[in-house]
Amino acid sequence: MKKIVYRCLLLFCIVSLGLGLTACNEAEPSQAPGEDVETPASDELSDDIFSLMFSLDGVVYTLPVPFAELEANGWEGYDGYEGYDYDLAAQTIYPGQWTGAVISNEGQILIAGFINLGEEVLPVNESHVEAVSIPRYDGNDIQLIFPGNIMRGSTYEDVLEAHGEPSERLEGDESIDLAYEAEHVTIWIAIDKETNSVVYMSMRVMD
Repeated sequence: MKKIVYRCLLLFCIVSLGLGLTACNEAEPSQAPGEDVETPASDELSDDIFSLMFSLDGVVYTLPVPFAELEANGWEGYDGYEGYDYDLAAQTIYPGQWTGAVISNEGQILIAGFINLGEEVLPVNESHVEAVSIPRYDGNDIQLIFPGNIMRGSTYEDVLEAHGEPSERLEGDESIDLAYEAEHVTIWIAIDKETNSVVYMSMRVMD
């Protein structure tokens, strides 16, 4: 299990870097993530795939969101794997720097990308979440919902009906990965071929 999450984190960071996120970059970004993205001010989850909204345990958030908002609802750094330090209050992040960490809440596990949007060094738990994804393994009963009511277990047809044809479609031996991309947001949704159900979801703000 520890190796699975480590690999998920590593892949998450590598893919994010390839898509333009600047991990461990101490220079301040020229534009704050999501600066020009119009996001609805609502407690209800939008149907717009590019709204940057997601629902977690029935609470709707909009990226980038202060981690304090998730923390207030019980989310914290995950300490279930020996040798991995997810004490978010003990780790710091420089202005403009990006990092990834596993967070959890009553058995649910989520991979989060954090960014410091301020001008001073901050503990990770005082920074913003700018990316969320679920690891691809069974047993994580995560209550994460994307726009269009897409969640783990949704079908390929559900995704296309809600959001139409993707910007990119990658077909592998075991899954079909769909990418929906706009100027400031990228969403990846993977559907397992055998079960025709969503097994992976990722949403991240692009700077």
